[in-house]
Amino acid sequence: RVLVEREDGLGHAENFAPVRVVGGLGPGLRRGDDKGRGDGMSRSNVGKIVAVRVTGVEGESLVGVTE
Repeated sequence: RVLVEREDGLGHAENFAPVRVVGGLGPGLRRGDDKGRGDGMSRSNVGKIVAVRVTGVEGESLVGVTE
């Protein structure tokens, strides 16, 4: 589970690992209407805790998609 902290999908897992959530938006989550800035979250998703499947590592962050 990840706390989404920013509209660009950045947040932290339960163990405080940095996570970037991209694509794969599940039920109840909406893709941001951010005019092409990628797979960011809409403002309504910031502050939500979401289930995420980690799919890779990018630098020092985990990368995942919502389940």
